[in-house]
Amino acid sequence: MTIQRFSRLILFLWTTLLLCCPDKGCAFTTPFPTSQQPSCLATPSTALSVVSIRVAQIPEDLPALRECRAVAFADKKSLLDSEKNFVNADQVVRNPRVTCVVASEGSKIVGTADVRLGKEEAYVNNVFVLPHQRGNGLGRRLMTEGIEELVLQASTDAPQKVTLTVQTKNTPAITLYEKLGYTPSGPANHLVKGISDTLGADLMLGMEKDL
Repeated sequence: MTIQRFSRLILFLWTTLLLCCPDKGCAFTTPFPTSQQPSCLATPSTALSVVSIRVAQIPEDLPALRECRAVAFADKKSLLDSEKNFVNADQVVRNPRVTCVVASEGSKIVGTADVRLGKEEAYVNNVFVLPHQRGNGLGRRLMTEGIEELVLQASTDAPQKVTLTVQTKNTPAITLYEKLGYTPSGPANHLVKGISDTLGADLMLGMEKDL
């Protein structure tokens, strides 16, 4: 191979490296304007959608609320009555003491949590966040900006204790609640957690927090 042909080969290979790069990125500086860069060189958008925490408006929010909750059982052909009640938000519709807090992204609801206000305590259930939104802190926000704030802003004789139940194998949820200051409710639930940890059984654990 002559020096001239070898130089042309080197120039061709170098140009190819500049124009093409693996999907995981390119170590070379690109000469292209941003609008003309290959897809693997394009800078990903850093704009984050704004998700707000608010009280659901019933019946206006019902279609979006039900659409969100239906995702929890998208793989099931038939639902249990309790699952249907969850998807349909029956307790929110039928019980005036139950309030639903939602995480909304524009007109779309991406997370929900229900709270029933009582004379001595507030009971939380149906905490759910869409899979693609998990890990973004929405569960924490639903509990702190939504549920706990709602309890604190209630009338002066409102409950100052928040209670909930969670399955002992739902480790992410328990970890979240513990970080927020929730502990097993009384000796019985401490025992439940111990049995679950020892036997690996999936039991219902009651937790509580004084506000």
